Amino acid sequence: MNNTFLQHYHRKKFFYRFFMRKSPRAGTMFGLAWIYMTACLVPFALLAAISCFGDYCSFGITLFVGAGITLLLATPVYLYGAVLCALGLMKICLPVFRSKTLADAAGGLAALVPSLLGVILLPVLIVRKRFAAAFFALAATLAFGVYSFVVMKNILLVFIAGGICLFAALAGVEDKHRFSWRFMIPLGIAAAALLFLLGYDGQLQLDVRSEREKLSQLIGRSVEIEDIWAREAGGIPVDREPLKTLIEQKPGYVDLKQGDHPVDAARTELQKIQRENPLFVKALDEFLKLPPDVPLAHQKPENGLLSSVLLPELNALRDSARFLALEIIVEAENKPRVREHCRNLTGIRDRLLKNHFFISHLLALAVENIRLDALEAVLAGGAFAKEEFAELVGGPVDWNRYLRYSYGDEAASFKSSMDHILSKAAVGGGDKNLVRMKKYMPLFLHVHFLRDYRFALRTFIKACSVPASLPGLEKARLGEVDSKEIKRNHYFLSGLHIPALELAYEKDAQTADLRQMVLLGAEVMEYRRKTGKLPRDLTFLPHVPSAALDHRPIMYEVTSDGFRLFTHTREGKVPAADDLRYAYKVRLRK
Repeated sequence: MNNTFLQHYHRKKFFYRFFMRKSPRAGTMFGLAWIYMTACLVPFALLAAISCFGDYCSFGITLFVGAGITLLLATPVYLYGAVLCALGLMKICLPVFRSKTLADAAGGLAALVPSLLGVILLPVLIVRKRFAAAFFALAATLAFGVYSFVVMKNILLVFIAGGICLFAALAGVEDKHRFSWRFMIPLGIAAAALLFLLGYDGQLQLDVRSEREKLSQLIGRSVEIEDIWAREAGGIPVDREPLKTLIEQKPGYVDLKQGDHPVDAARTELQKIQRENPLFVKALDEFLKLPPDVPLAHQKPENGLLSSVLLPELNALRDSARFLALEIIVEAENKPRVREHCRNLTGIRDRLLKNHFFISHLLALAVENIRLDALEAVLAGGAFAKEEFAELVGGPVDWNRYLRYSYGDEAASFKSSMDHILSKAAVGGGDKNLVRMKKYMPLFLHVHFLRDYRFALRTFIKACSVPASLPGLEKARLGEVDSKEIKRNHYFLSGLHIPALELAYEKDAQTADLRQMVLLGAEVMEYRRKTGKLPRDLTFLPHVPSAALDHRPIMYEVTSDGFRLFTHTREGKVPAADDLRYAYKVRLRK
């Protein structure tokens, strides 16, 4: 008996079972469905790569590693579908092409570039007079042509439409075997994976909408981009006079010198600015005449991107505050002028708070610190009685409320950046790698940015939910940004847009403490006026206020040239004598 047929039986059995189909149409459709299934599972592999390697690599390296691992794992799976597709298409093309070489070439080309399957099927279907199927093959060819050469939004819909047309064209291929739906199981898996991603994307969008509404309720105002531009619509343009000159002619740096003779140093610096920057001084006088309750209006960028607003006035307003502080120090005994300068500084502070961006909030804190520090010269001069000095200091500012406003504007700026990046990538602009990801993995990219945005919103909500009654250090601890999660999940927009929230809470508390220490300084000077000497401690007061930073009592000590009031540092220690971050020092005039 000749056993030649039984040679390599197991290899042949394996090959026939896994690669050969009685129906060429079924084999081609199964192979194509398998290719689609592999492609639809790639985003899950990349999400898993970010989860596994995010702590150790950058976003680009993580995607590179993820793509490498995916390539190693997916290539055999993909090739299986490609071989099935090629073998089936060879049998379909052979009766029409009448050349095994051409049929094999057509099958191999379709396996390598599945989007060309419609081009190869079109003449076969026309010759076989399967015109309905030929129409779908033509539609698939056009769809994949658009997908390959045109950059547009909703490119995923074009890809899906092309795939549906391909399967419709294959279903119309003449075949004597009965069609079986079991060959479409891989396509079902691909559809399930795609629907899962679409569902996850939809759930993320619902989460984002819910978090935005929650944040809006917490801060008491809208977080929509359009509302920010609407608020600025009636403001004072920063590119017109006097702001234009104030910005362009600002001094390089206004130095608030601290030394043995601060008044003399301040006078020298003031005269230098008046001599070298007369246009700045004139523009500042004109600017201070503007109504302080009207916000500043910034020019809307062509791309509409909130983060493209450069806020050029910030440095100019900071230098203006320092210039006015110099005038307070020099004219410390001139009551009308001191009141005017204090009122102007308060106006600059309030104008910055109306801007609402986080950086403007920090600058408003800086302006308030500049104003309160300058009042040291007024306090040491003794021209103001305690009640008059308290009027100069002014009432407390609800820094927590304005900080929440800044979170709302930062959330709107985040969305503006996200929408801009996605839309720019969709039309072929921006980073080339981002454009490729938007084209070939649009759902993955959209899901990644939505997760990033949801994290940012939840971070802002957590920060806004911190009770206002807690010490500043405790607020900073509770509102701290989870930088590890940002790094682990590669939320690079959160890394750019979410500021150091704990810094804001600490700065707010330090500014509130500085105001309290200035008022305590007035009490000490009143005691000195009545008794002729400085108190040894604060026991003469009915109650020693607690610091907003840590809720521990504010401390006091007599120095060689006056006295200082201070709080504990962030580490809970007594600050050094020259550390003015936690202290208010008054030098008495001899």
